[in-house]
Amino acid sequence: MNAEKEPLAIPEGDEEMSPEEVARILQTRAESLAQPPAEEFAGSTAQVVIFALGEESYGIGATHVENIYPLEGLTPVPCTPDFVAGIVNLRGRIFPVIDLRSFMGLDAVAVDENTQVIAVSVAGLEVGLLANDVQSVGAIPLGNLEPALPTVTHVAAEYTRGVTPDMTVLLDLEAIMQDRRMIVHDEVQ
Repeated sequence: MNAEKEPLAIPEGDEEMSPEEVARILQTRAESLAQPPAEEFAGSTAQVVIFALGEESYGIGATHVENIYPLEGLTPVPCTPDFVAGIVNLRGRIFPVIDLRSFMGLDAVAVDENTQVIAVSVAGLEVGLLANDVQSVGAIPLGNLEPALPTVTHVAAEYTRGVTPDMTVLLDLEAIMQDRRMIVHDEVQ
């Protein structure tokens, strides 16, 4: 393959692409997706908190986690998006509680006596994340992460850093917290 890649522009208007052009574009895309992980991840690890949401395992950067609490005293808040489960008082501090499964367009987390709240601070926001079970805290090698494919998880790619070989989805909490849906500007009259 030549050193300079041509841009993969799709023609506008009524122009049709030839089968050869479509094949070239698909081949170029396949080659870019097949590239090994970036050198910056090759030998590095990340400390993560791994937790369950339903039958799936997710991980978030441990540097964002303040504490983990049992879910107690969840108070629903009217006029908030479906993914806001409510608010809780965690040692004198009020945290909005986010249901990441609802945020990602999946069925809500089944809340029971074992449900926990992971208190996180990220991108200037302090929130609690619902978790069915906090499984572990440890290091994962970033060089082993694979891109999240639609067949592996329903999580949008912009919210993930990748998937581990044991199918744990490493979430990008900063991207999630910067999503415009996280800031509620509705006023009740």
